Amino acid sequence: MIRVAKPGCHIVIADETEKAGRLFHIFTGSAEKVVPPVDMVPPEMKNISLNTIWKGYGYVIEFDVDKAEL
Repeated sequence: MIRVAKPGCHIVIADETEKAGRLFHIFTGSAEKVVPPVDMVPPEMKNISLNTIWKGYGYVIEFDVDKAEL
């Protein structure tokens, strides 16, 4: 996403948390541990944040693409 984003763009990534993964495990069998990939966001990005949503069943990572980076 970062490679194709325009300079100054705001990027939002959302997915399920480990809490939701444990719930889905009941129906789907074993699964890998769910860890929000905030460490994969390049350090050049600005305003990086990680928050939980959906009463702890999801997360959202938000950040801005630096205007000077691209």
